[in-house]
Amino acid sequence: MGEIEAANPEQASPADLESEPLRSDSPETFDILGNGLITKRVLKKGLGQDSRPNHGDTVTISYKGFLESGSLVDEADNLTVVVGDGECIHAFDLALPLAELKEEFELTTDHRFGYGVMGREPDIPGKAKLVYRITLEKCGDPPCYEKMSIEQRFHISDRKRERGNFYFRRNEFPYALTCYTKAVEILLKRSEKPAAPSDSDLAAATEEFPPCTTAQVLDLEVKLKNNVAATQLKLEAFAAAAKTCDSVLQLEPTNRKALYRKGQALVGTADLPEAIAVFEEALHLDPTSVRLKHELQQTKAAWKKQRERQVRALSRAFKVDGIKKPSTESSVQAKGLLGRYKLAISAVVAAGLSVTLGAAFLHYSGQT
Repeated sequence: MGEIEAANPEQASPADLESEPLRSDSPETFDILGNGLITKRVLKKGLGQDSRPNHGDTVTISYKGFLESGSLVDEADNLTVVVGDGECIHAFDLALPLAELKEEFELTTDHRFGYGVMGREPDIPGKAKLVYRITLEKCGDPPCYEKMSIEQRFHISDRKRERGNFYFRRNEFPYALTCYTKAVEILLKRSEKPAAPSDSDLAAATEEFPPCTTAQVLDLEVKLKNNVAATQLKLEAFAAAAKTCDSVLQLEPTNRKALYRKGQALVGTADLPEAIAVFEEALHLDPTSVRLKHELQQTKAAWKKQRERQVRALSRAFKVDGIKKPSTESSVQAKGLLGRYKLAISAVVAAGLSVTLGAAFLHYSGQT
């Protein structure tokens, strides 16, 4: 991107562009998070607090973004975004609800609310602190997708898909999921029957949003839902990912990405037999896929280990029930037998004693 030209030989900072800059301790400077990571400084007041946009409103902004060195690295004129929908850097989503219509302000943001540790090739390095000069040009109501044509909703959904891909590649999965799910929601909105547009309106709409076919809409829906599933897997929301894949497979039963991701989701929920069946189905559709073969092999090995653990656990259970308990029963039986033996011995002893006493009595009687 271009560089800022200053009147002196040294490079100017963004603050040098202001004719009458406010002091850094001015009441017009606001620490948005209270920790110094994002600060907003008013350069030109707007139309009052009642003109501030709310979360979900449509706004149009123009901005220029600079590195601390003064290099211009990010800019846009009359960019329309929905506040809070992740269509711009996070610092913008936090600052815009605090800005008034027609206000110009300087926004300084830490890399965590800008382009992160990865930066943005080729001009924004990782962990770069950025300074923006932003003008809030227009504020509007939240978009009414029901009143939009399918062509317009298709365009918006595809743009959100691309933004989701941006976050996904940066491993910012929660933001990616927000973009993808919002895109699906917009694409599947049922359009209300609009009033008959004029010929000029039709011509303008066709030029801005080219016609799209039913097949193109279906293809975008499949892409978006597959991306939702991929992001849910990254977030370890395995049950939700399996459900999303089922939604894709209802639209396209032989979609290999959906089958592959459903298999991964089932592994995550420990439903290994079902995962094996899904991987085998996917491999039947794509017999040369090394990745599918590897996943199937890994899942079968995991299922084998799981069954072996179950068998060992059952063996231990049967060992307890089959040996220890019978031993207890045997000891009870032995105690019963011993009791009976004691009774029999007592009877024999008593009988012997009786015979001995009887013989002695007879012997004594004979002598007398």
